[in-house]
Amino acid sequence: MKKHCPPTICSLTKSITWQAVASLATMAVFYLLTGEFTFAVLAGAVEWAVNFLLSFGRQHLWAKNRPEEGQTQPIVIWLTGLSGAGKSTIAKLLVKKFKENKLPVQWLDGDVTREFIPATGFSREERDRHVLSTGFMARTLEQQGVNVVASYISPYRETREKVRAMCRNFFEVYLSTPLETCENRDVKGLYQQARAGAIKQFTGIDDPFEAPSAPDLELDTTHHSPEETSEVIFRAIQDWLHTQHL
Repeated sequence: MKKHCPPTICSLTKSITWQAVASLATMAVFYLLTGEFTFAVLAGAVEWAVNFLLSFGRQHLWAKNRPEEGQTQPIVIWLTGLSGAGKSTIAKLLVKKFKENKLPVQWLDGDVTREFIPATGFSREERDRHVLSTGFMARTLEQQGVNVVASYISPYRETREKVRAMCRNFFEVYLSTPLETCENRDVKGLYQQARAGAIKQFTGIDDPFEAPSAPDLELDTTHHSPEETSEVIFRAIQDWLHTQHL
């Protein structure tokens, strides 16, 4: 009598095998791009761990909340702009909208991820690594059917475009709130410290912010509430996905 592999064991085995192969490819690409073996291994390990956990567990975690197959496409929403533009607040509201529509979603935030990688500095090279690592996490989540809302200053245009190239559905939202407005909102006094020289390499003061040349959506939040802005973004995403997948 032929013995069949238990579904759970088969699922586990397939997840390990395929994700290991994919992660080796990721490590190779990262090594070719950066020339740094340690960083390449870290990127591959992060992708493998996230991909494996999602691939093996999503049918149990999200079975009741996932839409019908083909009903929607996962998307990576990338909020970029100066500190104080409203990225994190708006991101939280967008996540809430996805959950209200019973769609799987994950929020990735610059300040939050830095708490887990405290050694990450603010030089251009370190910022690029930080953003590219997040881009790989976003891509991995998207491949597993999870929508991603990412809120990062991500000041350099070239790096954001590299993240765009990683993802299938990438929607860049540029919060073009003026520097003066952002400074007025700064309850932590970070801009004041930066102008006094206490904080170095602060975006908008002594480090440049390269505005997107062709964002998918540009919004100035000066005269609009976070609730209004998140509603505009959510509707724009729905229209964009419909256009992309006609």
